[in-house]
Amino acid sequence: GIAIDGRGTTAGNDTHLIFASLSQKDEAGNIIESVKGDILLGASDDTMEVNDNSAFKYKIDLGAGADTLVLKHANEDDTEHKKTEENTFNYNVMNTENINLVGGHWHIEDAYIGFDETNNRNGDNQVNINILGREDGTKAGELHVEINSLGIGQGVESSLDGIVDEGTDLTITANGGIKYVVGDNFNVYQDNYTFDTDYKIGSYENLSLIHI
Repeated sequence: GIAIDGRGTTAGNDTHLIFASLSQKDEAGNIIESVKGDILLGASDDTMEVNDNSAFKYKIDLGAGADTLVLKHANEDDTEHKKTEENTFNYNVMNTENINLVGGHWHIEDAYIGFDETNNRNGDNQVNINILGREDGTKAGELHVEINSLGIGQGVESSLDGIVDEGTDLTITANGGIKYVVGDNFNVYQDNYTFDTDYKIGSYENLSLIHI
């Protein structure tokens, strides 16, 4: 179903949505949804912010216009990094040109980013994901990309594979760099590994670029 329907908004009537979170967990670990349905916006230049990133199984479609999705997390220890629900971007996002992930370390897994003919502004299908540090400047934004083996002699796959359709131009920028980390299904006994991916990494100083 649809939780927020702003598809009737027109160009020049920009919408700025701010959520404390989209879901929470009770003491037993069960997810309690704060927003129970799709979030759909219209033709204006819209911004949607979530101050405490959490699970969200519905679609976010910010519509036509130059749109931005901002997800934040802050519950991370300075000395230890672990993958959590809070620092993982795994949303289904449509028609959104900029996605800003704020708070330090981030993971991208099982996410989908796309455009459709109705809401695409210029037909260029371009999206930027910006991995940003803490707002107080105490930690840079670092992306951890998980690598797992496909099988003996079959190379590896990464957690960035398949998050956009062919024809969508995706650029990922991390102001603290990008690290490849070994996943649970990585074959440590294989002598060498072949990376067969759709993206390339550009050179950087403090900035790290991946272009798909």
